[in-house]
Amino acid sequence: MQTVNYDFMRDFTPVTMIFTNGLIFFTSTNSGINSFQDLITQAKARPGQINYATPGIGSPHHLAIESLKASLGLDLKHIPYRGAAEQVESVLRGDTQFSVVSLSAVMPLAKAGKVRMLAVSIPTRLKQVPDVPTVAEVTGLSDYSFPGQQAFVVKAGTPQAIVDKLAAAIRKVALLPEVYNKVLETTASELTPTTPEQTADFIRGDIKKFTNAVKISGAKVQ
Repeated sequence: MQTVNYDFMRDFTPVTMIFTNGLIFFTSTNSGINSFQDLITQAKARPGQINYATPGIGSPHHLAIESLKASLGLDLKHIPYRGAAEQVESVLRGDTQFSVVSLSAVMPLAKAGKVRMLAVSIPTRLKQVPDVPTVAEVTGLSDYSFPGQQAFVVKAGTPQAIVDKLAAAIRKVALLPEVYNKVLETTASELTPTTPEQTADFIRGDIKKFTNAVKISGAKVQ
């Protein structure tokens, strides 16, 4: 969006990150793409002929791929859809050759043999799919990282004592084994509570990273 009526770091106070998960680059098992390196090789050999799907312009999925395109000098065609369901279906039909989604969205299809998981968008492999390499491993882009993350924030001006109390309470519950393991099992997301200071650092880093990704992509949301 070109204009918003708030400044995130001015108008909100970060409390804690709550979870982090890696996005999964995937393709249909009928696509003829056998690995992430194979995808890159085919994209370089067929500039402008490889289509990728996202759930919309400006989505983290879109910006993650646009950043990869710029870093590797690839010519890929973006096909935006109206949400994740249409995005995944387009890959299964062969209308697009690959996409990137959360692990929970693609795991059932991988188990059914319908899709092939190619790479993970964060620097470390996921516990649930340890055989799937990271983008950094395959490409050598050591700083490439586009995780899915969520955080708790409160209105700016909230007393620090309340912010600290909320962060401690959320951390206590998130790290209970029965909560942590259930979230990992059902959503493929790892609960990663942080201090308010660490959370602010994460958000500042994301603002910088996504600002750059938006510039690279030329994305505009009306």
